Amino acid sequence: IEMEQAYYTQFKQKNNDLRAFRHDFNSHVFILQNLAQNEQWEQIKTYLQKLCEIYINNYYISTGNLIADAIINNFYNSLDKNILFKTSGCFSSECFVENFDICTILSNLINNASEALSGKNVHGTKEIYIDIESSVNRISILMKNTSANYEEAKTDNIQTTKNDKKNHGFGLANIRKTARKYNGFIKTAYKNYMFYTYVVLNKPIKTDT
Repeated sequence: IEMEQAYYTQFKQKNNDLRAFRHDFNSHVFILQNLAQNEQWEQIKTYLQKLCEIYINNYYISTGNLIADAIINNFYNSLDKNILFKTSGCFSSECFVENFDICTILSNLINNASEALSGKNVHGTKEIYIDIESSVNRISILMKNTSANYEEAKTDNIQTTKNDKKNHGFGLANIRKTARKYNGFIKTAYKNYMFYTYVVLNKPIKTDT
């Protein structure tokens, strides 16, 4: 509920800021044209950088599901600028997964990816990628993130790197438990410093009683 409220407030503010930016867009173009005519290249560079910053601050991610949007946007807004974050796909308007379960899966996927990026021996560009495929009867979520090296045989039994192991390390177990509720599964894999987590959920079949 707190995430939903925070998301609504954030969405409303960003929407207002975006409308204000669009209102002034023609004026921005006029200024850039004048700077270009006078060959003020450094001023153009500074002006464009400012416009890009405004765009980034007004950017929000929409997946078609309020809970998913709240979780993903909250995470996106807390990311370091050096982390590349991408999403694709969306949830069906007839989503059969309960909000609580969407929260369990996405929050644990994101927390695991965030923990991996903060670990030692992370090579290359830090990246997180979420792909959502959804139909009336099936939902699949792929999380791909930069990671330290893992042995392929041990990807199904990954232990937390946090010191408080008693209260951490439940991420994959919680996702697996939720997937079973929907007759689904979770698969993990590692290749070339990228860790993959694939979750599939199936719509429960109603039986006559």
